[in-house]
Amino acid sequence: MIITNVITIINTFILFSLLFFRKDNPLPNKILAFIFLIPGLYFIDNILILTGYVLHVPYFFFFVQIIAILYPILVYLYVCLLIGEKATLNPLLTSGSVLLLVYIIHLTICFYNLGYSEKTNYLASLSNENYPEDMTLYTVLFYIWQMVYFSILTFKVNTYDNTINDFLSNIDSIKIAFAKLFMLLLWALNIGLILLYLTMPISYVDYFFLPVIVSVIYIFILYFSFHHNSIFTQQSLMLLKETNKNIEASSGIKKNLNSTDKHQKIFEMLKKVIEIDKEYKNPELTLKGIAEKLDMPAYLVSQTISLYYKKNFFDLINESRIMDAKNRLTVSDSKDKIETIAYEVGFNSRATFYRAYKKYTGETPTRKKND
Repeated sequence: MIITNVITIINTFILFSLLFFRKDNPLPNKILAFIFLIPGLYFIDNILILTGYVLHVPYFFFFVQIIAILYPILVYLYVCLLIGEKATLNPLLTSGSVLLLVYIIHLTICFYNLGYSEKTNYLASLSNENYPEDMTLYTVLFYIWQMVYFSILTFKVNTYDNTINDFLSNIDSIKIAFAKLFMLLLWALNIGLILLYLTMPISYVDYFFLPVIVSVIYIFILYFSFHHNSIFTQQSLMLLKETNKNIEASSGIKKNLNSTDKHQKIFEMLKKVIEIDKEYKNPELTLKGIAEKLDMPAYLVSQTISLYYKKNFFDLINESRIMDAKNRLTVSDSKDKIETIAYEVGFNSRATFYRAYKKYTGETPTRKKND
């Protein structure tokens, strides 16, 4: 168990360093770094308990429990920033966290008032099946409340994804996919831990299962975030904020679908931009960018796409990319690699291209290339 916790501590501190000390580093990356760091403190506490050294630093255990309350709060702030919202606290969720804080402070004071032998027995019970009842209750309450946080955030991300589809570039969509995966993994981690806590001794869960599960999930999150360019820079964060402003502006405009002549004009211009100019090859292409090129309001361009193409902006651009790629793959004398074609038609990662190709054609690009 000690080795498992040591390895997990090393992993969490490496992840923290990779995220916190990056150049051109905006606030979301720093918050994500601390999301990785907090469990590292928890596993240091585990080692102190397993080795018995916690008897010399008893209040470190309670300090870590207090710091852990920040974890779901930081996750909430991070996800809000990831989808372009202001980093503001939710009053209801924060109130629940404050109540948990009051409770753990109460437990700390109760421990302080114990006699020396009682304190020793209390700390010793942390490493066996006689885990203190008050800490058992606190642990269950903490993870249940954390589940409330994660469920609300999952709903928020999915709602945002449905709202923003028309305004996304290929790169922006990957960040939203990362936000959805991030919440899915944390939600799964949390529900798994709740089930383990309810069915197994807390000491087993804390000192073995928790470090193993956290290591696997965190490494996967970091891999996905770097591999798919989901980590923010100052520039990409500003672009996301600008996208949200466009959404707010468009949603505040009364949409008039009766202006047929104007939509027809936009449709003709769209055909040229997509079919002749092939603007879809730009991986950072957004609805705003198309609208500016046409010198038309973004909401009218979005309406035209929906009216004439029967799909949203994101699907229109990705389908155009896939059709172009499919044509290139069917050319018998084409010597281009699949990855090269993917980048040339506007995708910025191999994985994104493969998913989109399967979605719009029902087959894989590898199979088409072989044919």
